Amino acid sequence: MIIAELPDRIAHGFLEAAGLHALDLGKVRCYQFDEFHTGFTLFSPDEQVSVFVQMYMLPDGENKLAKDLAFQVDGKNWGKSPKGETLQLKVFPADWTHAAFSKNPKRIVHQYRGPDRAVFIRYVGKSLRDPLFTGFNQHVRYLGDEWHTELVNRELVAAAEPYVPPVATIDAVDLRDEQAAIRKMILEGVERFASAQRAPGGDIYDLPVTGIIVWFDVGNGYASLHFDVRAPFENDGAYSHQEFVALPRENWRQFVEHLYGGHAVTLTGLDGKATKIAPGSDFNIDQAFGLMVLDLVKALRAKKSFSPLRLAPGAELMIEADDFAFAWPSRYEDRGKENRV
Repeated sequence: MIIAELPDRIAHGFLEAAGLHALDLGKVRCYQFDEFHTGFTLFSPDEQVSVFVQMYMLPDGENKLAKDLAFQVDGKNWGKSPKGETLQLKVFPADWTHAAFSKNPKRIVHQYRGPDRAVFIRYVGKSLRDPLFTGFNQHVRYLGDEWHTELVNRELVAAAEPYVPPVATIDAVDLRDEQAAIRKMILEGVERFASAQRAPGGDIYDLPVTGIIVWFDVGNGYASLHFDVRAPFENDGAYSHQEFVALPRENWRQFVEHLYGGHAVTLTGLDGKATKIAPGSDFNIDQAFGLMVLDLVKALRAKKSFSPLRLAPGAELMIEADDFAFAWPSRYEDRGKENRV
């Protein structure tokens, strides 16, 4: 992924997004999965609000479109779903069809389909009235038969000051410090969600939590806490309140990049023991971080730190890492045996 400064306008696939500097953006990621499938995602600075745009050339991308869309629209209903025309775009030709999918008040997916191309756009945030959504919709444009891929594998970062690409200089991480940071994130998330459960008129008022998921990605330097109020709870990635709180950890990303760049790094464990990791070593960094999070989660549970939440009977507590690099419970059949909240 190449990091660059965010321009005011991008053209990717068959869409143009303009006026980006006026939006409250943290970054925009552009990518391509196949010759017939490309996309980009807009993130707010805290990454709790996002616009996820996926474009397909037909008929080659037909199967991929069906699979990806099914993944995005699957899940349990909760709360009051928005109307189908909420955030609907009017920029596509008259012969294109439109369908809207929503199962909760904070997430909606729109599919637009023409004779030889299609796109779906997923809006996720604290509210579907977020200015990032309305601002994006006001300045997005259909580019007809064009198919732009110049920005593939680019992460475009919004900067208040002249942009200086980060330099990977972190060669040591102490898991005791990282555990303390994640602990603070979890406790903040629990406090905020519990408060929202007790706020009359809110979208989760009096709704019990069925699942709590701690998610982390060492390589990209990020951790977050998901809550789910769907019943029954499903470990499917489509949680009702994804990334309710988030914790960017740039030092993780730089630490991993330093190692993969051919340099030795040092990882200090919870016991204070420092381990030097050489380039090419089979040391499992994701496992080390995952066990650190597991130690924390079990300690918080023992201290009843999740008790402020209104919990459903049998509510589950889970840990997930990007690309399934770590999971607890590690096997689906073990769910419910030791991971009850």
